[in-house]
Amino acid sequence: LATIGYDPYISLEDGEKHQKTDKTSVYKLTVAGFAFGNTMFLSFPDYFGKSDVWLEHYQPLFTFLMLLFSLPVVFYAGNDYLISAYKGLKKKILNIDVPISMGIVVLFVRSCYEYFTATGQG
Repeated sequence: LATIGYDPYISLEDGEKHQKTDKTSVYKLTVAGFAFGNTMFLSFPDYFGKSDVWLEHYQPLFTFLMLLFSLPVVFYAGNDYLISAYKGLKKKILNIDVPISMGIVVLFVRSCYEYFTATGQG
């Protein structure tokens, strides 16, 4: 490696340092996974097509809970995408976060529309 200009650097001091890791991505993934799992659990009756009396009675509660579970996903777990897309558009640059953010926003707005107009599951 030294002949092509890449001298190896080995130091024992580097191995002893413990760097503090940023766990915000892990927290965001945990929040998104928790909300995803509970939303899927609450939407099982819709997928299976079951219609019981108690289920029809509690269906508005289930859809409201699914909407509540989507709030931390969009505004906490997805804020890195939204911020990056905003900064890119502000500099007139299209990065990969722009279509991802558009998808997040459009899906969230449509879900809110369906919930508040009672036209779908949301």
